[in-house]
Parts: sequence; structure tokens; C-alpha cells
Amino acid sequence: VDAFGNLISNIDGSLLKDFEEPIVRHAGHELEMRPTYGRVEPGSYLALVNSFGVVEIARAEGSAADGLGSDRGSPVIVTDGELRQRGDRPAEDNSLSATADQESTD
Repeated sequence: VDAFGNLISNIDGSLLKDFEEPIVRHAGHELEMRPTYGRVEPGSYLALVNSFGVVEIARAEGSAADGLGSDRGSPVIVTDGELRQRGDRPAEDNSLSATADQESTD
């Protein structure tokens, strides 16, 4: 969790390159990947690959950690939403999981 309340995972963004529609699941929420914070309304949650190249869960103009009641060690799962929609194979067969366990000095 960084100073802004963003949840920093240890999932390398390059691992998502084969996902057609990455969906991040955390604390009962499903979040679409967005390229920037500006792609959502203030107060909305989003997931993105941050400047360190890892998946981050954030809240536009707010704290994701406070809003989701999350802290260091909270599980984060990324699945390919396109596969789930098509029914090609269970999403769990093509998923990445980690915890929000990196501490940022930002």
C-alpha cells in the first residue's frame, strides 16, 4: 500500500500480454484494467499497470485501501475475462494471483 492508498501487487504487467481482457478481482470487486487514472470517474476503482510495471489497484481521487478495507497481504487475482465470456475454458486456468504485499516508498 503506498502513501495514496493504492494497492501495489507483485504481478508483473508483462504477464498480462496474452490476456485479451484482463479482469482484476480483489475484495469482492471485479475491476477492468485501465491505461490511466483519468479513464474513470472520481471515486471509481480501477486496476492498471503502474510506472513500476506491476498491477496496481487504485481509486480515482481516493484511497483504494480505505475504500475496500484492504491492507498488505490482501489477495489479488487477474483472470482473462474474454475467455470466461466465451466459455473456452475456466478463467482459473488462465489466471495470475498474488497479494498486495509490496510496500512502496512513493
